[in-house]
Amino acid sequence: MTQLSLAQQCSAEVECRMRSPCSLPLDTQPLDSCDSVQTHSIYSATSPFMDEQVSNSYNGPMKEIIYENTYITGPAGYGEGAKFQRGKVQDILRAALKERMEKQQYDPVKAAQISKHIAEDLREKVKALGYERYKLVIQVTLGQKKGQAMRIVSRCLWDTNTDNFASEYYENDSLYCVCQVFGLYYE
Repeated sequence: MTQLSLAQQCSAEVECRMRSPCSLPLDTQPLDSCDSVQTHSIYSATSPFMDEQVSNSYNGPMKEIIYENTYITGPAGYGEGAKFQRGKVQDILRAALKERMEKQQYDPVKAAQISKHIAEDLREKVKALGYERYKLVIQVTLGQKKGQAMRIVSRCLWDTNTDNFASEYYENDSLYCVCQVFGLYYE
């Protein structure tokens, strides 16, 4: 039975050879001593965590994806819709708050869970808009309404050309909810 072994390791084309039973290690075998030479395309040659060779099959460890630098330093280089658009995000905030809070009554025990669920829903919906190069910071404030005054303020240090935010407010007879989504561009 013959075995297929890797002659060199790279992510492009590699030269693999079917070898006849031989006592020489693969690195020292001359190429003309092999029965045949074949070219195969592989995606991962070695595992970064183990010293074992990975074959072209699916049962081996996955190789870590390394992205090359694109030298694009702003969202304008990725196209028209790549920049954080406040209006679209604000529409999502308004719809999500109306859907989740319309008939909700304030309950101090459930308030933390409700705000976490709202933040998770907002994160999924805003990510669906395709802002892949933005880090999203979502803040949901939920409180009981008893005639008090409330002011929520945020201060940020950011690039005004690329970063932006959206905010929406909802209130009913027993509670108020303020959602803020900050989109921070990263290179």
